[in-house]
Amino acid sequence: MISEITTNGTKIKLRNNSANDINIYDMDSLSLLIGINGSGKTKSLCSIINYFFPKNNMQLTGDCTILNSSGERIDHTEIRNWGVIYFTPLPFRPKLNIRDSRFINASPSLNGKNTVFDLIEYKDLISDFDIYPKVVAMKMTNISKVARLILNIALNNKDLNQNSILLNHGLLDILSLRAKIDDNIDNDDSDTIKYSTNKNIQAEIDSIMQRCSAHLIDEILHRAGEEKLFSIFSIIDWASTKKQVQ
Repeated sequence: MISEITTNGTKIKLRNNSANDINIYDMDSLSLLIGINGSGKTKSLCSIINYFFPKNNMQLTGDCTILNSSGERIDHTEIRNWGVIYFTPLPFRPKLNIRDSRFINASPSLNGKNTVFDLIEYKDLISDFDIYPKVVAMKMTNISKVARLILNIALNNKDLNQNSILLNHGLLDILSLRAKIDDNIDNDDSDTIKYSTNKNIQAEIDSIMQRCSAHLIDEILHRAGEEKLFSIFSIIDWASTKKQVQ
């Protein structure tokens, strides 16, 4: 039976060295591992599992020592006949690519649902462990990508005023460059020449688009501020993604 696990310099005691401390079944259990973010919980779990399955391709490994009830180290010869059942309800977990009949991953399958907000309901309970959850919702938006999306829509809008801020800084030059690419496709030059010519034209288009998108971002940032810029672009990004899915 396991009495103690040492991993990455941390000792985890599973039982007291007492004659009355026995298990009915020949089974050990590490049921709860608590610590703040970055304290090494995941690394410790991976180190323990890696001790049982040293040939697996773990991403996180570390030194691990497992002692029996007599305080002696349990070597791999003995542990080779043991099995491991792993369970975690957390949505963010290490990827365990272990293909061994002795390893059972009983964790629920990931469905993308984040249940981290459930911690708030039990904050009074977990505060007894000196843990105080701080839940932060985050949204990542590629501002440059959305700016280019806006400019491409503007280029295709024939009714847009030619003096519009969206068409400043040479954006309209892209239309003539795109026309050149179309003309090159229809001419009699070799495919190699067509490819080289169109590649150079596309590089010029990308340069103009990059410059114009940067000017657009700066203009909106100057007029509306950072928060409104992020909010507007996030909504556009969400709407664009939703449209692609439909």
